Order: sequence, then C-alpha cells, then structure tokens
Amino acid sequence: MTNSLRLNNQNQNSLRVWELWGTGGGGEGGNTVSVSLSASKSAGVYEKGTTLSNVTFSFKVNPLKPSESPITSAKLYKDSTVVQTFTPSSSSTTYTYTADIYDTCTYKGEAKTAKQTATAQLKYTFVDPMFYGMNPTTPTAAEILTMTKLIKAKGKVTCPYNSGDNLTRACFAYPKSYGALTSIQDDMKYEYIMAFEQTEVDLTLHGETVTYYLYTMIDESMLDLNYTFIF
Repeated sequence: MTNSLRLNNQNQNSLRVWELWGTGGGGEGGNTVSVSLSASKSAGVYEKGTTLSNVTFSFKVNPLKPSESPITSAKLYKDSTVVQTFTPSSSSTTYTYTADIYDTCTYKGEAKTAKQTATAQLKYTFVDPMFYGMNPTTPTAAEILTMTKLIKAKGKVTCPYNSGDNLTRACFAYPKSYGALTSIQDDMKYEYIMAFEQTEVDLTLHGETVTYYLYTMIDESMLDLNYTFIF
C-alpha cells in the first residue's frame, strides 16, 4: 500500500491543513481512513526566541469503512514523542490538543486501521534572522541589528539595495552555521562574490551570542539594484 499527500491551502482562521489518504486496491475504494491536521497558528518559519502560545491542533479522523475496518489507534506526536492518545470512534471525529511552541518541531497526527495507517503533519521551524542593508563601512554588531531583518530558513535570498546618490556598501549577514556563500549575483546573473569581503561578527539575540557571517561590499558605490545571495 502506498500513500499520497494532498495539501489544502485554507487561509481562513490562519489554518494550514494537510490531508493524507492511503491508496491502493481500487482508488478511494481501498481506503479505510482519512485524516487531516490543522492548527490555530500556521506552520512555517518563525524567529528564534518567539513563543507561539496556546496553539490548538485539530486532528480530524474519518473512518471510511467503520464496520469492516474500524479505527484501532489515533495519536498525536511531537517529533517522535506521543503527546496525546485519543479514543477511537466509529464516526468522523475531530480531536484537539493545545500546546506552546517555541522550538523547531513537527506535529503529526496518526490514525490506524487493520489495513491502513494515515498520517498528517505540520512543521514549525525557528531560525535566527538574516539582515541586509547599507553602511559606509563594515558595520558593527549594533549597526547590523538596525538593518532590515529577514525571517527565513537557509536558502537563496534576493535583497534590494538603493542608496540614492550616496556612496555606500551593500551588507548581508546570516548565521555562520549556514556555511559560506557560493555565489552573489545581480539581476543580470553577473557574479559579484569577489566584490564582497567575508568577516565574522557576534550578535546578541534572544539572550544568546550567535556568530554570523557578514558580507560587505569592498568598494563604495551608488547602489540601485538587487543582489541574490546563494548558499
């Protein structure tokens, strides 16, 4: 038996719902259970130090053939740990669970019958921010913290720079744990990584010291373009 994943984007009440149906044995006719998992706070990327308070998960379990293949188990996991075990029902039932979320984790609802296991999950990722901006010289830690903040997981990012008529330097900072950049390109795909100096700087964030890589343009210029930073 194989599983197929279907994503429903539901913006109402900031819910994100994932549904998983088991398939096999003649399409939906072979399914014995379907599930969906939603939450009152959308799954996604958040800044470290943030606490999502009182997040309510709604885990819907729908037995498709309750007399032939009843639900035998319904559970909610945080990563690999069971946080709630629910009483199986012969009818479609929505179970709820409330928790505070403050670290990277995946919540997974799982329902079983004798013939099928169906799961649905929501992932929450907490990251230290990236920063970008312009400065006449290599910026200090304090100056970096005043720049534009990006709450984004590691990955290619494009940042706009517009200095007007002022000579300045483009700057981009991100957690050192992401590793060095492999490329810096403008909108025309020209390579600029050799035009930037890489240094390290310690930033104080959420009560902790985090080491960042800082890329600062070596020469001053009047900027009006986008740079794409690639890991």
